[in-house]
Amino acid sequence: MTQVALFLWRKDRGRRWSVQIVLALSVALGVAALEALEAFSSRIENSIQRDTKNLLAADFQIQAWRTLAPDVITAAKSLATNEEVILQTDFVSTALGEGEQNLTVQIRALQGAYPFYGKFRTEPDLQIEDLRSAPKLLADSSLKARGFKLGDSLQLGEIKFSIAGFTLEEPNTVASAFALGPRLIIHQDWVKKTGLLGNGARAFYMLLVRSDLEESAFRKAFRAKVPDPHWKLITPTRANRQAAAVIEKLRAFLSFVALSALLLGGIGVFMIFRSQFLLKLPQYLSLRCLGLKSKSLIQNALLQASTVAFLGWIIGSILAIAIENILTRYATETLGLNLAEVSYFRPALLGAAVALLTVLVAVLVPLREVLRVPVVQAFRATDAQTQAISLKDSIGVLGFAALLFFIVGRQWALLGAFALSVTGVVILLSLLSIVVLKGLSQLKIASPLFLRHSILMFTRQRGASQLLLLCIGLGIFLMSSVLFLGFSLRSQIDFSQKIGIPNFFMLGVTSADQAGILDVLPNASFVPITQARLTEINGEPVVEKEDAESVDIGRFYKVREYTITRRKNAEDGEVLVSGSEIFGAPEKNLIRASLENSFAERIGLGIGDRFSIEIAGVSLPAVVRSLRKVDWFNLKPNFYIVLHEDDIKDAPMDFVGMAYVEKSAIASRQQAIAKIQPQVTSLDGEAISQRLISLLNQLSFAISSVSIFTLGSCLFVFAGVLMARKPQKLREISLWRGLGLRSRPLEFTMILEFVFTGLLAALTSLSVAALSVFALCKWVLNISFVCPPIAWVLMGLFAVPLFLGVFSWLFIHPLMKEAPNQLFRTAEENS
Repeated sequence: MTQVALFLWRKDRGRRWSVQIVLALSVALGVAALEALEAFSSRIENSIQRDTKNLLAADFQIQAWRTLAPDVITAAKSLATNEEVILQTDFVSTALGEGEQNLTVQIRALQGAYPFYGKFRTEPDLQIEDLRSAPKLLADSSLKARGFKLGDSLQLGEIKFSIAGFTLEEPNTVASAFALGPRLIIHQDWVKKTGLLGNGARAFYMLLVRSDLEESAFRKAFRAKVPDPHWKLITPTRANRQAAAVIEKLRAFLSFVALSALLLGGIGVFMIFRSQFLLKLPQYLSLRCLGLKSKSLIQNALLQASTVAFLGWIIGSILAIAIENILTRYATETLGLNLAEVSYFRPALLGAAVALLTVLVAVLVPLREVLRVPVVQAFRATDAQTQAISLKDSIGVLGFAALLFFIVGRQWALLGAFALSVTGVVILLSLLSIVVLKGLSQLKIASPLFLRHSILMFTRQRGASQLLLLCIGLGIFLMSSVLFLGFSLRSQIDFSQKIGIPNFFMLGVTSADQAGILDVLPNASFVPITQARLTEINGEPVVEKEDAESVDIGRFYKVREYTITRRKNAEDGEVLVSGSEIFGAPEKNLIRASLENSFAERIGLGIGDRFSIEIAGVSLPAVVRSLRKVDWFNLKPNFYIVLHEDDIKDAPMDFVGMAYVEKSAIASRQQAIAKIQPQVTSLDGEAISQRLISLLNQLSFAISSVSIFTLGSCLFVFAGVLMARKPQKLREISLWRGLGLRSRPLEFTMILEFVFTGLLAALTSLSVAALSVFALCKWVLNISFVCPPIAWVLMGLFAVPLFLGVFSWLFIHPLMKEAPNQLFRTAEENS
């Protein structure tokens, strides 16, 4: 019987080799995406583990959103080798150039022999101490493209600096790629002289420490000297753990896209083999009557599956290596990363296992359907292709998708549920659409023959039509979801078309500064702010556990320092989630507080709970009176914690100023504020908005590029379906041509069937994508869903059926040139 299986396998392989290549390519794209992303993620992880000290620029980092206290510096120096400590201060400001050429910049103030580890290259070759004697700075090399050159001046607060050089490479380059502006480096001695970090300024202070102490010994000794948990101690182990958590989330999402492409390829393999098995069903049943055992058919199916899986794995692995090397080169050239070597063995092994499993399931499921057919039907007219997808088949597809997610095993609790729910919705809508079309085909309406025939053919082959809808629909769904979500996010932060929304912000404003600012900006308003931290929650002191095995997001929110405000009422854009009023009636010896809803959940506080908050060194008791949902995309000062104005009226606070200024006048207003209040930092909200939009566009482009794998799989699946259905189409063409139907309306009929498929798939997938993104925006991101222009949606709706129509025309048109008698002969040969 094994010889019979080999004979059937060789016969199919020789006569349908082109179909097997297309099948392998549809699987190969998913394998390539999966292996490439796994290898690239492993390369980054290896690089971080290898170069942690280079990325930290030191053995240890001590950091906080507060001014460095003398006892912290003394403690760090006492534990450092030869008291080697570097002071680093990071903050955002505006650099005023010549002729109103203003820039929102990231300022980094340093001192000493920076860095302890990692590369720091400048042009010309300079060190940090070279910036100490005169007001000079190092500018980001990207400023060259904006026309800046050596010797140009930039005003920072009260000091005018000259550009002494450009930075080419420095530690933490990855973080700088996502900054809101280019980085300027000055010496630490000039920070105070600029006046930019006065009261109310927001800066991140850091100590870089070189020490020979072992990690646990350093942590224990430092905490004995500085027990304040708000001074974070970043060790190589903690940095690796935090980086690993980010990499796992990134890998989870990108692997989800890769597995979606692989799943689409598996659906295509299932469709094509199902079509082949059912076309050959009379032959198989005849052979079974002559003594052929089911074992031989199973062996034949396993040989075919192994062939397709092996070809797909080989092609996919080659593509994966090429793609991964392109990603590595891009990261090296764009981000300046020196990435570690990576072994392709584990990604290739994962790709081989998933490819084989995908193809085996896709082949054995339709074979099971064939083996269930009784042998007595061998000489009956069999048209099993009219069978629609059963509930069991649908559950099998969902189960197979869950199995793929389980094998990869990367954060699949949420993504798996999302993928399964979306798959179920698409299948449900596809089945519903089939019922609707079937009802239309049974209506007695006066319509052209070719139109009725196209609808009848589409509904008669319900199984193949549903699978093709699912395959094409999922591919369009992934791409359109990313585009819908990106458009909604961009709409939240694009204020260029929203007149009256604040687009000019001032930091470090005191009560004495307000009168002068109002002379320049009469419509300016001011929000009081101060720094605070939680010291006690429901009777338990807030203490950071440095020896934790994993990153606890709840503990992170408990120990960090917050910018808070005081007022009496809720602001526009805030919605009360819990509590009848934002503050309610006063209570003796307690400060009334309103917390942001998700923040309160993370730290475990609810209505009526009590906590203590430290303001200006004084710990004050407070009670939670309400929980708010905040619109974080309104580009206004938003706060996790808001206290009642009357309860803390004596607490010292500074102000953030905001106003609306015509876009063309922003630069001149910044210059005017700098002249009268040089210690105040003014920020261009329009520039910040455009930078955020640029980052979102880059992220959307990266994700959309990965989603192209799914569209590529759809293309190969559709090509394979056309090849597999060629014998059936030849029979239909020869029959209609024999009955006298002219070739042109017949050709139009055949093409119209695929156009129906594309139109239905596009309509279904776009609808599901819009609903999914709407739900994501409303219940997860808490933003407004904004639909793209209707012209874009209509373009996507009609582009897919147009593409399928053209593609099917390229396949069907050559068949119309053959004579009817030749078509019969060709159909038999292709069968």
